[in-house]
Amino acid sequence: MFDVPVDQSADFQHVVVVVRATATITCVLVCAPVAGCSARNTLSENAVQSAKDREAIDELRVYVSEKTIPVYTRTEQPGQLRRVISTRAAGLIVHEDVRDGAPRLWISFSPNCRAQDCAYGFVKSGDSYSLSDVPVRDDYGEASVYRRSVNERGALRPDANGVYPVILEIEQSG
Repeated sequence: MFDVPVDQSADFQHVVVVVRATATITCVLVCAPVAGCSARNTLSENAVQSAKDREAIDELRVYVSEKTIPVYTRTEQPGQLRRVISTRAAGLIVHEDVRDGAPRLWISFSPNCRAQDCAYGFVKSGDSYSLSDVPVRDDYGEASVYRRSVNERGALRPDANGVYPVILEIEQSG
């Protein structure tokens, strides 16, 4: 397994193997928690209900499944406004309602936003919550939504129900 010169004693070979094995085990035990032991899963209705039952809905943090970029174009003069929502940006549920019979969560990705009018709407579709509403900005038209980068290839188009293919995720420890 390890390349040890033949002319060295068996005791020295044993020491080299023990040191290398100890270093490997130490690296695994020390580095693994730093790199992150939590995985992300799709946010479910059960997770939201569980947080409500524990009265911890304000502590629940959600994340988008991929980098999302709404781009607003000015209505009066040239210019654009881009809002980047990173996969590392923790979102907070600020409001809940119903859209077309399905539960909808309003998520704020900004520490300055605690209201529905500046939050993003995610509606329950299938087993997940998908982006359905982008906040309206004064002096700007309707937003175009992009994935990862602002180019034609990254442009997202809503489905027939007005839902974008961006879903909410939650971190699970373990």
